[in-house]
Amino acid sequence: MNQWGHLLRQWLGLSSVIPQAMLTSPLRQIDMLAVDVELTSLTLATAGVTSVGWIAGKGATIALDSAFYAPVSDAQDLAQSPVIHGLTAPQLHTGKPLKQVYRQLVPLLRSHVVICHNSALDVGILAKVGSKLGLAPLTITAIDTMLLEKYFLEKHTSVIPANALTLAHCRQRYHLSPAPQHHALDDALATYQLWLAQAHQLNCTKKTQLGDLLHTGAVVSRKIENKSR
Repeated sequence: MNQWGHLLRQWLGLSSVIPQAMLTSPLRQIDMLAVDVELTSLTLATAGVTSVGWIAGKGATIALDSAFYAPVSDAQDLAQSPVIHGLTAPQLHTGKPLKQVYRQLVPLLRSHVVICHNSALDVGILAKVGSKLGLAPLTITAIDTMLLEKYFLEKHTSVIPANALTLAHCRQRYHLSPAPQHHALDDALATYQLWLAQAHQLNCTKKTQLGDLLHTGAVVSRKIENKSR
């Protein structure tokens, strides 16, 4: 009863935030946008953005010509980024200011359902940046492929092995080819491909709506407030 109560509260909470037209639209008719943000740290409070990548699609089609990637020129302390992401200070200097990248991204966040792997970090940092930059408020609706895979795994085991939810390990379970890691655009594309495999696993039909996924816990919504207003 407690579990169903939690799911009901989650459904009611999300369904009041996500636009109704988006919630009741068939998944194959919704504009999707896979987004990845590479960070200087996995701690949201201290993380800085080093690069951003995204790619759009619809239904079972990924629009390769929509691909976008940019290093962030005003990234601060790089921490372990040169080791993990291969980005150095000179490379970042040739990139774009974070505000410019974010202004390009905002219209897409308003019109698309975001696909990401670990929404706590990706959507969390987008919310943090949006508030800091003082841009107009918006609500991000996302499908988290990591949480969706967690939903699948919990059907078969009570203990999920360490690293089982990494993007690479999730892709392996669907026999997807190995993809380059720690590059924002490559990770965005890899995440989109994983979502398509997961949608097949869910037996999505032409009538399956976004709202039909709420029970998985993988649909998240985050309102970005402008704290300066």
